[in-house]
Amino acid sequence: MKTKIFISLLCCLFLFIRTSIYSQVKFFISPEINFKTSTAFVDPNDLNTTENNLLENQFFYKPYSVAYASRIVKHQTFLYGISAGIKFKNNKRILKLNYTLDLANFRAQSHYRAYNEENYSGFTVNYLNIGFKRFGFDYCINISKENKLSATWISFGGGVNINRNRWVSIFSFAPNTQLNPNGDLLLSTYLRPFKENKTNVFLKIGINQDMYIKKKYIFSVNIDYVQGFGIISRVEFVHEYNLNGSFVYDGTGLMSRGSGFYWGINRRLQVYPWKKKNNEFKSIQSQL
Repeated sequence: MKTKIFISLLCCLFLFIRTSIYSQVKFFISPEINFKTSTAFVDPNDLNTTENNLLENQFFYKPYSVAYASRIVKHQTFLYGISAGIKFKNNKRILKLNYTLDLANFRAQSHYRAYNEENYSGFTVNYLNIGFKRFGFDYCINISKENKLSATWISFGGGVNINRNRWVSIFSFAPNTQLNPNGDLLLSTYLRPFKENKTNVFLKIGINQDMYIKKKYIFSVNIDYVQGFGIISRVEFVHEYNLNGSFVYDGTGLMSRGSGFYWGINRRLQVYPWKKKNNEFKSIQSQL
C-alpha cells in the first residue's frame, strides 16, 4: 500500500510539472556508475551479546567458536543506473527519476578453537551479495556561484527498493575441525541466501559536482547516502556441527535495509531541446 501511494504521488508530481512549466525546462537522460559501501546487522532475536557499537563488527557466540558479522561491508562491483529528468531554465533546479541496480552486502567470519589448542586460532570468512532494484527520484539544488568551472548540487530524494532474489546456492567452507576429545566436529560455515519477495522505501541525500573543461560540461561526480526503512534482504550465517554423534544446524540471521554510502560518476545528456541557442553569435551578427 505504501509503495502504491508513493508511486501515485510521484506520477502526479511529474504530470503537474509537465503541464505547468513544460516550456521552461530542458530534458535529459543520465547514465551512471556507482560503488557502494553497505551497512548490515545481526537479527536482534539471534544476538546473544549486548555490544551496541554501530561501526564495529557485531559478535555472538556459537559452540566452540566466536562469530562476527560486519556492520559495514565494502565491495568492488560496479552498480549501473539510468536517470531521466528536467533541468529548469535558470539552471538552479533539477528533478529526475532514476533506476539503479543495487546490492545488499554481507560479510561474516567465525573464529573457532580446535582440539588441543588453547586459543581461537582457526577462522572462516564468508561474503555474499544479494541484488535488488532501486526506483526513486532526486530533487537537486544548485548551491554554487555563477561560473563555468564547476557547479555543486545538493540532492534530496526517496523511492522504493524491490528485491526478487531467486539465488539460493550455497558455497560452504568445510574445515571438519575436531573440537574436543569426544569427536565433536565443526563441519562447515556459510552464508545462506533465501528466495525473497520484499519491498521497502528509502530516503536519500547527496552531493553532485559538475566538472567542466574550457567552460564545457564533461561529467559529474556524486557522493550519496541512502537509508532504507524495513528489511529488504535477510541471509543466515550457518554453522554445521556433529555434536555427540548428531548433526546440528545453527543459523544466525543477518539483515539489510539496503542502506549505504555511494560514490560514482554520471553524465547528463540533453535530449530536448536538441540545439542550444547561441545568443553570443546572434549578438555579434547584429553588430556587423
